Amino acid sequence: MEERKETTSSGRIIPRSGINDRIPYEHQKKAMECMDRINTGSDFSTLVVLPTGGRKTYTAALWLLHNAIDQHKKILWIAHRQMLLDQAAEAGYKALELGPVGYLPTDIGQLRDELASRGLSICGGTACYDFLKAASFADVRADVDELCKRLLAFDVHYLMTMDGTAMSRETKAGLKEQQERTYRIFGEMGRYCRDTYGIEILMHPERCSLIETREELERLIDLDLCICFDNGHYAAANGGWQKGDRSALDFLEAHIDHIPYLHFKNVSGEVRKQELDGALAWDDPKMDDIMCDLEDGIIDYEAYRDLLDRLNFQGVGIIEQDCPHATTQEAFEKAKKNLVYLQKIHLIP
Repeated sequence: MEERKETTSSGRIIPRSGINDRIPYEHQKKAMECMDRINTGSDFSTLVVLPTGGRKTYTAALWLLHNAIDQHKKILWIAHRQMLLDQAAEAGYKALELGPVGYLPTDIGQLRDELASRGLSICGGTACYDFLKAASFADVRADVDELCKRLLAFDVHYLMTMDGTAMSRETKAGLKEQQERTYRIFGEMGRYCRDTYGIEILMHPERCSLIETREELERLIDLDLCICFDNGHYAAANGGWQKGDRSALDFLEAHIDHIPYLHFKNVSGEVRKQELDGALAWDDPKMDDIMCDLEDGIIDYEAYRDLLDRLNFQGVGIIEQDCPHATTQEAFEKAKKNLVYLQKIHLIP
């Protein structure tokens, strides 16, 4: 007889009134239109299938807000969180990040057992906030407190945070006040987490966000904050399109004292060139493909390895995948391929 596992709840979700200024992609709109057509009878049942990174959760949640929550209906949200752990272990990974609350099992004892049974550990935490809307650190402190307490349960002392807004450079040019406020929030968050929990807040740069350029990141360093250096996002915002682009390597070398944590990515030269030539706008759906497999992009990973060796880097490195058009199986195969590649060039053991 198949063993039955206890199912635990991550708690209640309380929707708040407000305006959602996020614009769904075309594939998300089509999915919601299909659900509208299906949801015409008294009984409703459907399966939403989108590739990894296609934002299934956002699509389903947005549709449910309009068609269930607004109709005073109750929702039971069930998520299969063990699959990620299974695939990480099978692909050969040894550690992963503790994402937002609910991303992995929330019961500390259960998560510890799930990790141990697969030979996995936690190396850092991740939190994404809409800093364009946050008035002060107080707006996100409760969530930060919860994440920090969970990280300490695993003796982890790094929490990555990033700005979740998306905008063009032209839009950002008119948001200087909001950008300055974001710096203040990051500074307060960094001091609070160090003093209260002994945890280092690491700013993760995101292309098309409030903080993405070299100058913007160096402002954070001036505040004595550290960075989770995502070389893909950095090169996609600051680099060129040709093989061997050194923008990420130059920044890493200049600021290694404030970079204890790395995200390994790479950038498609073909897509980046189209963006630089003006053929693709920053929010064109084709820009979803700007990240590629580690051995295929503009960043020379053997040169990256040599630089890390010369700098005697002793921090954490994570393979992070942005492949929104890949199926779950394709994303799994990419995860294995990228790990094998870094092992082959001896960047990681």
